[in-house]
Amino acid sequence: MLVRGTQERQPLALEFGKDTVYVRKNIRRIEKTAEDDFEGWEYEENTFTYPEYVKKQQEDGDNVKLALAELAEIVGG
Repeated sequence: MLVRGTQERQPLALEFGKDTVYVRKNIRRIEKTAEDDFEGWEYEENTFTYPEYVKKQQEDGDNVKLALAELAEIVGG
């Protein structure tokens, strides 16, 4: 799903919420134009429950290093 957000910093490609995992790709900055008054970020986002995400990882093996780095950042502060 294509999403737009107004975060100050670039959204993380992989983010672990309370009960949802957000997987984002093709993240790009959008600046205001004459045709579009939006300023922020646009990206493709898929959301998964934790069990769905673990199953997906077991099936395709993608994003393992990214997931470990994100978890390390969360744990390390």
